[in-house]
Amino acid sequence: MKRLFTERHGMNVPRVRDDLDVEMTRGLLTVINNKIDENFFGGAFSEECADGGSRSIDCDLEKLKAGLAAYNVIWPRAWPDGAGNWPSNPPLFDLIEFLIDPSWADFRGARACTSSG
Repeated sequence: MKRLFTERHGMNVPRVRDDLDVEMTRGLLTVINNKIDENFFGGAFSEECADGGSRSIDCDLEKLKAGLAAYNVIWPRAWPDGAGNWPSNPPLFDLIEFLIDPSWADFRGARACTSSG
């Protein structure tokens, strides 16, 4: 990486942190929750259309929650907890790693439900 002027002259703020601060943690969880709402994980954790045909209409939150629990990964919507605490780095990184794992991810999203009712 190219060193910029401030770095070459010792005027920079360190780019590496040992721990994520609350704002960064909140931001990451917000992005993850938005991706859940946008059906980003609907292909892998799909809610099936009521008319059958194995057509996915949305992300099934209970399936996603069960998948996370099976690997002992935090549920992103459980934060901050009741005491206002945010997760530490390791559980947050486990969540990110689980969600971006290409072995299950279907980034095409869900297909439209063909039901008329």
